[in-house]
Amino acid sequence: MSEVKARVIKALSQVIDPELRRPITELGMVGDVLESADVIEVAIKLTVSHCPAANEIEDKVSTALKEEFGSGFKINMQVMSPEELNDLKAMLRGSHEPKTNPFTEGTSTRVFLFGSGKGGVGKSTITANVAVQLAKIGYSVGLIDGDIFGFSIPDQLGLTAKPTRLDDMILPPVIHGVKVISIGMFLPGNEPVAWRGPMLHKAIEQFLTDVYWGSTGLPAN
Repeated sequence: MSEVKARVIKALSQVIDPELRRPITELGMVGDVLESADVIEVAIKLTVSHCPAANEIEDKVSTALKEEFGSGFKINMQVMSPEELNDLKAMLRGSHEPKTNPFTEGTSTRVFLFGSGKGGVGKSTITANVAVQLAKIGYSVGLIDGDIFGFSIPDQLGLTAKPTRLDDMILPPVIHGVKVISIGMFLPGNEPVAWRGPMLHKAIEQFLTDVYWGSTGLPAN
């Protein structure tokens, strides 16, 4: 590795992917580094072409490179190849097979359930506030809005971003430091849900097994 590329990697190791919450240098997102007499060109590889965090990532990369090199750099935003994306998904899953509930194993994750047999008593409000406060004091937090019929967590948190799909893996949007998933993110407008039985069970199962939570506590609504 050249001295310049080593400096690029060191600088970009401080850039955290806003969805995966890990340094982009660990995620295979830093591509070729090309040197010339006038400029250093750095390739940044997004997971998908429609990555909602693309502008944020580019801005953070630009800030990090500016601190290291001044103005003598250029950023080339690219997209991972299918092979690179598969490598990333394998790394994120680790030893877990697809469709495995990571919260059934003996980890340090703590699961909190806020529920009630009556509607309109503040379940979502309490859930949102507890999740945000835990993240604020330094915990890694994920929040599942399990209210399929009357979801309100996205509105409670002011969340408008949508999840990112990496084939069969879903990256939840992050707000106030909390990873969040809700059925409301997959429906147009405020369309009601009239599911029952197997369809309802499948939605919750997908929230647990298809969403990449990483290492988190999991307040569930």
